[in-house]
Amino acid sequence: MIWTRSNLQQFLKKHGVDTNEWGKGMAKTFEHLFNELVKGECYLKVENNKLVRHVRALSIRVYYKDERLIEEYQKMKDGRFRRRILDCSVAEKLTKYDKDLDEAVGRALEEELSIKNITNDQVKKGEELHRLHPSSEDFPGMAMSLDLYRYDVHLKYEQYHPYGYVEHQEDKEIHFNWVKMKKKVS
Repeated sequence: MIWTRSNLQQFLKKHGVDTNEWGKGMAKTFEHLFNELVKGECYLKVENNKLVRHVRALSIRVYYKDERLIEEYQKMKDGRFRRRILDCSVAEKLTKYDKDLDEAVGRALEEELSIKNITNDQVKKGEELHRLHPSSEDFPGMAMSLDLYRYDVHLKYEQYHPYGYVEHQEDKEIHFNWVKMKKKVS
């Protein structure tokens, strides 16, 4: 289906999705969903009479020596702050065009952190998870099916920025900072 704002609004209404809470608090806006669909970062499917947003995503933990990068907060252009507790440094939705996941890891780090030239010896593939959320934090009232691919990336000295990183997007800034990892007690 070729999505327009109008046919997406009709589609959501037809399937009983209330968008009144979208764009408030932690929730994303209608425009965010529309852009995800247009970019191929998700698709919608009716399953058991319920509308489900399907997403494939990378979960990338970024390390440098004894430090781990975290997403500290998102500052929205409308003034809202959004804090997420993530088990990763970078969460990146895959598009329908992303076939090589290792390549997508490099693209994600370049897009979000401006880190270039990630080599295969820096990347370690982790587990693959499938989760079904009855209602997502991003789009309340709509279920989400998530296929998650985990990766660990260890940066080289020349890729490391001790004061963190800021990703500038059209609708927000995402701030990333380093935290010291706790040493394991034996």
